[in-house]
Amino acid sequence: MARALDMSMPQRSPWQGRPIRVVVADAHAVFRGVLVKLLQADPQHLTVVGEAATFAQLLEQVAATQPDVALLDVRLPVLESVVVARILRRQFPRACVLALSLAPTKDWAPALREAGATLCIDKADPSVVLAAFRTWLGQQRPGAPNRVSTN
Repeated sequence: MARALDMSMPQRSPWQGRPIRVVVADAHAVFRGVLVKLLQADPQHLTVVGEAATFAQLLEQVAATQPDVALLDVRLPVLESVVVARILRRQFPRACVLALSLAPTKDWAPALREAGATLCIDKADPSVVLAAFRTWLGQQRPGAPNRVSTN
């Protein structure tokens, strides 16, 4: 039996009262656009500071905007997502890497977590992505455990 997810945002931003800055990287322009619109619907808590369709664009956007979160499509062209996650974590240690996959395999989440991804989300439904993202944000309050279940 499926549970209803609370789509409301935490009462206060876990990043000192300011909106969480997000870069959205997805090779599929339509999905990326839908996700950006969903994130922009709550400007008090979230702001999209960049978009990318390729690994090079992602690095450029993260370097230019210094986001709090990089939402990363695991099928981003050019480099394997595990390599991308490692590069992001090494070059931009303050940015949380959240990985998205349309067709996750049983091994994708552990490999990405080992590479530095904080959360791995099945992106089949953009509203589920947003719900998982918001749940994760709610767990980032000062003093909250830094653990997220992706199952």
